[in-house]
Amino acid sequence: WSDIPLHLGLQTNLTLDYIKENVRTCVKDYGVKCIFIETIQSVFNSETEGNTKEGMEKICHELKMLARELNVAIIATSDLNRGTEYRDGMEGKRPQMQDLRGSGCIENMADSVYLLFRPAYYKILCDEMGRDLRNIMEVIVPKKKYGQTGEVRLEFDSATGFIKDFSI
Repeated sequence: WSDIPLHLGLQTNLTLDYIKENVRTCVKDYGVKCIFIETIQSVFNSETEGNTKEGMEKICHELKMLARELNVAIIATSDLNRGTEYRDGMEGKRPQMQDLRGSGCIENMADSVYLLFRPAYYKILCDEMGRDLRNIMEVIVPKKKYGQTGEVRLEFDSATGFIKDFSI
C-alpha cells in the first residue's frame, strides 16, 4: 500500500469548478485514476443555482462527464433521507435506492449504486436464522451497469472500521 499515491483535498466548500480543476490537475500531474467525493450533497450545498432537483441533476451530470473526459472513476457518497427510521424490522431498515437524497438523478446517472447496511446500528443483533449480526455489514447493489446486482455480507470491526470478507 505504501506505493499507492494518495492525494487529499480538504476543501470544505466544494464547487463543481473547484472539483473539475483539481481533478484535472491530479490526473495530469499524478496519474490519479479514482476520485472520492464525500457526500455529493456537500457539492450541492455550495452551488447556488437551481432548485434541489435541478442542482443535483447538474452536479451528477457534470461529474459523469468529467469521469468520461478523464477516464477516471468518480465515487461519491450520498446522504440518506430518514425513510429507514420510520420502517420496521430488518427488511424495513435496509436502505433502498429511494432513500438516497436526490435519488432520481443519482439513480439515472450512476453506473453503480452500493448501499451499506449495518443491522447492529439499528439494534438488530441476529437474523431470522439466529445468526449473529453484531459484526456484519451488508453491501446491497441495486444497480450495476456492467455486472450483477445483489448483496454480500462482510465482517465489520466497528472499533477500527476495518472490513473483510465474511463467509456464512
